[in-house]
Amino acid sequence: MSINKKLKVRVHIASFVDDPMSKQHFFINVRNCCKRRQITIVDVFYPDIFTNSIIHLHADGRRPLPATILPGQEWETWVPLSAIVGEKDERKRFIVETAGGHFVTSSKRKGVPKSGNVPGGD
Repeated sequence: MSINKKLKVRVHIASFVDDPMSKQHFFINVRNCCKRRQITIVDVFYPDIFTNSIIHLHADGRRPLPATILPGQEWETWVPLSAIVGEKDERKRFIVETAGGHFVTSSKRKGVPKSGNVPGGD
């Protein structure tokens, strides 16, 4: 099974349910689709083509990496929309790196409420 079938990276736009004044964020959801194997992610980043730089989403320490995701489980991090200078659909440009050196690019996540709980949160 390829890493793209083992690990799903999906992105949606929402705000935090416990903060009605919260600005909108990109939420990067990582799901381990393996039935028996855990997967460790070591980096989540966004290649900014406008500034020719890479934005590492865990740099502020809110969601420290590495993070191990058990079979069938999810983990999620976020970044304010204002931190990403976008093009037509930036939800398809986030990248997750695994401990095995594999890279998985995000896709747009549909059907998600505009606010809610964060998987893998404290």
